[in-house]
Amino acid sequence: MVPAAGRSRRVSTGRVVGVLLLLGAWDSVSALISYEIPEEREKGFRVGNVVVDLGLDLSSLWERRLSVASGAGRRFFEVNRETGELFVNERLDREELCGTLPSCTVTLELLMEKPLELQRVEVVIQDVNDNDPAFPTSGMKLEISEAMAPGARFPLESAHDPDVGINSLQTYELSVNEHFVLSVQTREDGSKYAELVLEEALDREHEGTLQLVLTALDGGTPARSASLPILITVLDANDNAPQFNHSLYRARVREDAAPGTPVVQVHATDLDEGPNGEVIYSFGSHNRARVKDLFSLDLVTGMLTVRRRLDFDDTKLYEIYIQAKDKGPNPEGAHCKVLVEVIDVNDNAPEIVVTSVYSPVPEDAIPGTVVAWLSVTDLDSGDNGLVTCEIPSGLPFSLTSSLKNYFTLTTSASLDREAVPEYNISITARDAGSPPLSAVTTLRVQVSDINDNPPQATKSSYDVYVEENNLAGIAILNLSVWDPDAPNNARLSFSLLDRGHQTGLVGRYFALHPDNGILSALLPLDYEDQREFELTAHVCDGGNPPLSTNISLNVFVTDLNDNAPQVLYPRPGRSSAQTLPRGSGANYLLTRVVGWDADAGHNAWLSYSLLGTSNQSLFAVGLRTGEVSTTRPVQDIDPAWHKLEILIKDNGEPPLSTTVTLTVSVTEVSSDARVESPSGLAPQEQNKNLTFYLLLSVILVSVGFAVTVLGVIVFRVYKWKKSKNLYSSSGSSLYRTPGPSLHVDAVRGGLMSPHLYHQVYLTTDSRRSDLLLKKPCAPSPMGSLQNTLRSCDPAFCRQVLGAESTPPVQPLKRRRSRAGAGAGKGKQVSLVAVAFCLGVGFSRALSPSRCKAFGAEMRHGVKIWAGIRPGACLLFFCQLGYVSGQIRYPVPEESKEGTFVGNIAQDFLLDAESLSARRLQVAGEANQRYFRVDLDSGALLVKDPIDREALCGLSASCVVPLEFVTEGPLEMYRAEVEIVDVNDHSPRFPRQQLDLEIGEAAPPGQRFPLEKAQDADVGSNSISSYRLSPNDYFALDVKKRSDGSLVPELLLEKPLDREKQSDYRLVLTAVDGGSPPRSGTAELKVSVLDVNDNAPTFEQSSYRISVLESAPAGTLLIQLNATDPDQGSSGNITFSFSNHTPERVRALFGLNSITGQLTLRGPLDFEVDNYYEFDVRARDGGMPAMEQHCSLRVDVLDVNDNAPQITLTSELGTLRESAEPGTVVALISVQDPDSGPNGDVSLRIPEHLPFALKSAFKNQFSLVTAAALDREVESKYEIPVTASDSGSPPLSTRRTIFLNVSDVNDNPPSFIQRSHEVFVQENNRPGDLLCSLAASDPDSGLNALISYSLLEPRGRDVLASSFISLNPQTGAVHATRSFDYEQTQTLQFEVQARDRGDPPLSSTVTVRLFVLDLNDNAPAVLRPKARQGSLCPQALPPSVGAGHLVTKVTAVDLDSGYNAWVSYQLLEAPDPSLFAVSRYAGEIRTAVPIPADLPPQKLVIVVKDNGSPPLSTSVTLLVSLEEDSHPALPDLREHSAKPQGESHLTLYLAVSLVAICFVSFGSFVALLSKCLRGTACGLRCLGGTCSCLSRSRRREGLPPSNGILRIQLGSEDPIKFVDVGGHSHGCTPLASAPSRSDSFMMVKSPSAPLAGEPVRPSCPPSDLLYGLEQAPPNTDWRFSQAQRPGTSGSQNGDEGGTWPNNQFDTEMLQAMILASANEAADGSSTLGGGAGTMGLSARYGPQFTLQHVPDYRQNVYIPGSTATLANAAGKRDGKAPAGGNGNKKKSGKKEKK
Repeated sequence: MVPAAGRSRRVSTGRVVGVLLLLGAWDSVSALISYEIPEEREKGFRVGNVVVDLGLDLSSLWERRLSVASGAGRRFFEVNRETGELFVNERLDREELCGTLPSCTVTLELLMEKPLELQRVEVVIQDVNDNDPAFPTSGMKLEISEAMAPGARFPLESAHDPDVGINSLQTYELSVNEHFVLSVQTREDGSKYAELVLEEALDREHEGTLQLVLTALDGGTPARSASLPILITVLDANDNAPQFNHSLYRARVREDAAPGTPVVQVHATDLDEGPNGEVIYSFGSHNRARVKDLFSLDLVTGMLTVRRRLDFDDTKLYEIYIQAKDKGPNPEGAHCKVLVEVIDVNDNAPEIVVTSVYSPVPEDAIPGTVVAWLSVTDLDSGDNGLVTCEIPSGLPFSLTSSLKNYFTLTTSASLDREAVPEYNISITARDAGSPPLSAVTTLRVQVSDINDNPPQATKSSYDVYVEENNLAGIAILNLSVWDPDAPNNARLSFSLLDRGHQTGLVGRYFALHPDNGILSALLPLDYEDQREFELTAHVCDGGNPPLSTNISLNVFVTDLNDNAPQVLYPRPGRSSAQTLPRGSGANYLLTRVVGWDADAGHNAWLSYSLLGTSNQSLFAVGLRTGEVSTTRPVQDIDPAWHKLEILIKDNGEPPLSTTVTLTVSVTEVSSDARVESPSGLAPQEQNKNLTFYLLLSVILVSVGFAVTVLGVIVFRVYKWKKSKNLYSSSGSSLYRTPGPSLHVDAVRGGLMSPHLYHQVYLTTDSRRSDLLLKKPCAPSPMGSLQNTLRSCDPAFCRQVLGAESTPPVQPLKRRRSRAGAGAGKGKQVSLVAVAFCLGVGFSRALSPSRCKAFGAEMRHGVKIWAGIRPGACLLFFCQLGYVSGQIRYPVPEESKEGTFVGNIAQDFLLDAESLSARRLQVAGEANQRYFRVDLDSGALLVKDPIDREALCGLSASCVVPLEFVTEGPLEMYRAEVEIVDVNDHSPRFPRQQLDLEIGEAAPPGQRFPLEKAQDADVGSNSISSYRLSPNDYFALDVKKRSDGSLVPELLLEKPLDREKQSDYRLVLTAVDGGSPPRSGTAELKVSVLDVNDNAPTFEQSSYRISVLESAPAGTLLIQLNATDPDQGSSGNITFSFSNHTPERVRALFGLNSITGQLTLRGPLDFEVDNYYEFDVRARDGGMPAMEQHCSLRVDVLDVNDNAPQITLTSELGTLRESAEPGTVVALISVQDPDSGPNGDVSLRIPEHLPFALKSAFKNQFSLVTAAALDREVESKYEIPVTASDSGSPPLSTRRTIFLNVSDVNDNPPSFIQRSHEVFVQENNRPGDLLCSLAASDPDSGLNALISYSLLEPRGRDVLASSFISLNPQTGAVHATRSFDYEQTQTLQFEVQARDRGDPPLSSTVTVRLFVLDLNDNAPAVLRPKARQGSLCPQALPPSVGAGHLVTKVTAVDLDSGYNAWVSYQLLEAPDPSLFAVSRYAGEIRTAVPIPADLPPQKLVIVVKDNGSPPLSTSVTLLVSLEEDSHPALPDLREHSAKPQGESHLTLYLAVSLVAICFVSFGSFVALLSKCLRGTACGLRCLGGTCSCLSRSRRREGLPPSNGILRIQLGSEDPIKFVDVGGHSHGCTPLASAPSRSDSFMMVKSPSAPLAGEPVRPSCPPSDLLYGLEQAPPNTDWRFSQAQRPGTSGSQNGDEGGTWPNNQFDTEMLQAMILASANEAADGSSTLGGGAGTMGLSARYGPQFTLQHVPDYRQNVYIPGSTATLANAAGKRDGKAPAGGNGNKKKSGKKEKK
């Protein structure tokens, strides 16, 4: 019997705990017994006899039910009740039960009943050697650098053996090898671990990998073992430098190679592996700066490519140094050289430089004028450098070559600034390469202006319309005039001149602003005084000499309403008494009031109205006619005298008016006159005959007129064709004038001579015609033209022939044109010859004699060439053409200002005295910065010190080409200045400190390129040698390149030791070859790079630390420190766990790889593991890396960190609510893994629960009831049980026990209310849910299952079951039929609810059901009663007033409440305004007085209730009068309608007949007049050309012409009238507008006509100068109605207020005839339109024009006068009358006729 060795969590897993569930206390607990058995025993193995060992009675084992209690799932042991022996029930595995614990004990509990007895037994399991050692992995890999020193240790993975004691792991063995041995170490816990120790250095090149085997052995018998293969990889050390395949590479590349073009690929190899063997390429440090800009090198592949475009002219050969380095920690390098030859291609486009520009060029410059000098350069050579230049064709310029790559731009034609003010000339230079390259530059040449254009206006004449009574000084017109010349020549000045017979207008009425051309009215204008003004605006420019233009201004005054109407009839001052026969009927015409208005247009439209009278109902005045008539018959009761006041008002804004007073006396008539009736049959028959004759006359006159018009049209067409053939025939003697055709709308011009002045109006049709000249008798047409136009005014020619034309003058001056053609071609300035003389080819081929002759010609033709001597010309061309070399002047750099360079005047044979005048200067801004020319001596001087290095860089030769330009003439000279270098710069290194890094393992003899110095000087002044400061380790080696430059290299002579000296500071000196020499220094810093030859070292080889198991995550356990004497990455140490560290250790602990801090990562548990032991590795960052290991032991300290555990051994779960207090609910056992006070556990529950805890024995408790339970109050309990230990601080655990209380039927069902009220609307659907009677029962199960039933008292008449149904399960009440409110309003019944308990319980509830009313009954009419579809007659007394009660409608509704409210409304009635219905009373009353003749009225009354939706019914009433005593009156108006219509028809026919006769008569008169004029015209022909000379002159309504020829245009004919007058004899040519069939000629007048005498055509045919050429009419052009001046032209016709139509036409004509008759009787005026005549248009106003009566007025002829009503207003203004009021087409036809 041995006691248990200890306690742990793993021990508890193999322990068997038995607990007997008892309701009472335990009887006794016996002592503990122990057994020992080996592990791995089979089932049935006998352990011991517990009956004997415990002293039990064998016969009572069955009765007391001896058993082994086990709380685990597996039963390892059982007891045989027959023998009392304890045997093995299941195989035992010590390692499974106890793990690696030294002792393994299993505790058993034996339970016996009657009495209850508990015995405890321990079984100790002994270990056997049944497990082999095992490694964590199947293999192990190590990486060891070949540079690792012998003695280095490497921890190996440890094996694990589950056995304990002597059977556990004892030792390790290693397979035999040459480099490593095994060292076996023992830890403090007795476990073994192995380390691999390096004895001999490794060599990767000899053996890259090693294969070893580690064997682990235990101490059992026989011994067991395990093997672990170890693969050791030898890491490479960077001990080999890269090597190039070739030390020199050669390549060729074209200079136009695109970026990315490969040049050559260098290749280097390194014997090392990994990063040490990976080679990267880079440019050497001593390459030129431009190499890296032009080339790029791939770091990995070594491919050299083109980065930027190369230039053969810059550098032909590139020497590139490339170095190769590996990626090791101390990289080794190698160098090679690449020679890249550049192949030349044509890749340089020519460059154009504008040396001199002559701009602006005058537009009158002669062809050949030099404009600019150009120089072209091309960096390419050979054919690629040969350049030609060209400019676009079509420009008035030419480009010629003067010298090699020098060109001259000259004018080749005349310039015109107005056409092209400036030229952007694109000059293209193209070389001869393949493919050729070109360059384009744009030269801007401006053309200066001369005054060669007169002012121009948008229109040659203006029509200005000004309202009368305007403000004084108001602007009425702004002239739009411009001048295409430049600003100075285009500065305009305006002046105003009188025109025509009107004088004194300028300065009195009008003024023209001299600067802006604004025309102002100085005085208010009066339309009635003067309606038209004719002025001339004279516009002059500011050129020298000035040019001018005249513009015709026609000012028309428009009318305003400023005159009140005047009374014509009755005449003012005369008696206006009128007589009215008594008994006259209605519409009796008493008199007519006639008024007129001095205004025109709408302002003169008059209206008449009756302003006041003694009897307003008797008289009326016609609104438009002024007729005063009666409105009713004159009765006997009317007074004898009446005074009428009539208002006459015009239509202006605002309107003006006047009044006239009439006195009317009513006279008595005889009875015979009263009886006479006008409705006899004889007048009616007479009217019928008259209508027939009028209709027949209208037809005959219309047909005659149509035939006449057709004949006239045919005759005019025939005449027009004949005229067209005459003028278009080849034998015509007409020819065109040299001037262009006219392009103006209305141009007025004249030939101003001392004898005669004519004026011509040209129309738009003249755009298609040119002025024609009659062929003269002189043999030379040009001579005749010159004689004819010799006296022509230039201004007139520009007006008549066009602004673009100029008159031919004698002598003939030079004329310019855009094509350069003109009379001045022969006198062009011969600058083109100068440019040609300067050409390269001409200069070489020209002999001295030819040069002299050419110079003489140039002196003769050009004034600017007069000062050049032939000898100078010869020397000049010899200098340029025959001498192949260039003049070169040497000058040292940095020369001071004013230093003499050379005398260019002597070298170029220039006259020193003319240098200032010719402005000799250096061309080009760049050259002018450094040099200047002394104009006094001709010496070339230094203007600014020259820095050769800044100007030419490192070029061996520095030559500056100079160009000199002189003016008058423009010449160019070339020379070169060579800048000589001086030693003014010291050598300079790119950096003052040069850094170089060399590994301490670099072998002696290795070379390191250094950066070379730069010297801006060239030649002998450049760098000649390098020096290095004295030292023991390094020497300097200088190499010379192919281009002569020196490159220094540093040579290592001795090995370096970084531990002795980590860096070296040297001085590198560069010396040039100048005198005295200059030098430059740079500090060279050599840093020795470290080699990883030291492993990290820990302060201790092992560490031991302690930590509480409750330590939180992140707790710092220890700070590990390791040192490494290496630097850089080789000295950077990283910490990590060893490879064989278990994962559970890695999960619990964290190690910072940088700081070495060991922290706690996860929670510790003393009960699981009380200590941890592992290894830590320190590794540096070298290549290869070196490492060192140390061991760590972490001891875990126990704390109270385990809370008690509660186990429910048994629980009831459900308990009846009737259970007695003390009933056992559950058995509870508690455990705490902690020991001592931490393992003592106490149990508690809340005090308010009806439960209690009782303790049976230690850590065993029973839960019992402490009071009665009630399920309805609490149906279930959640009992929290809390177990607390006695630790510090104490820990506790809570567990909840759930207990359900089962139900007992102790509660009846209950309703929410004792009674229910239910409301339902009538007409419901059967089956609708009325209510739901839900009862509740607090019991559960069947005790809570409720059924419902309907209870009805006996003896009730109406049973509720007939209306409703009850659902026995849910208590839902449904309607079985539809309710009717009118039959049933309420219903009451009871419902019983009964549960299914034992015994069952029940309760009842009373339900009252109320039926709600719906609007389901329409109103019913009670009174008046009527059958369906019949009418209810109602009698109404005649002539009742408003408010009379007709009847009352009464209706009822069976519904209740709002649904029964009834309203009445009149739905339909013939006249709803007669009757009114009371809305709620239903009374029908009259709304207005009822007329006596009211027909029967059908009234529909609708009765509507107030429901929703409302229902209605209607009743129809027939209301009629009781009696009708008023018969219908006959309509007397129909009797007089027919005679009035017949009279109107007769009147219309009469008017039509008069109008047609009037038009026919007018047409015949016009035709006759034309025929008489053609007969009187003398037709004279000469040379096949005929013309008609008019003998008389007709005004045709025009004002006097005063010697001015006027041409008026019709709407279609180009010429409407011609007015010719003259002052004296003489005849000059005149241009006229073309006509369709007739031409007019102007002839000389032998003598001046007398006053008032018309001009006679007395010129002979030989004197006819001008004729006309026919052109077709322009039918697209018309004068609109608004463009025609005058009264009718200013009206808008249809758009204004129109006159009333046909009802007043007869009255208008009657008024006109009456007025004409009155005037003829008075003899005081005529019907003309002149002033003071008081014609019809003036008398009645413009309302009587064609605009208002277009159908009749033109046909009315008034006897005794030659005038018609149509032209009354037209003659006054001198214009044809215009039609209006929608008859524009008819009016136009009349004008044409």
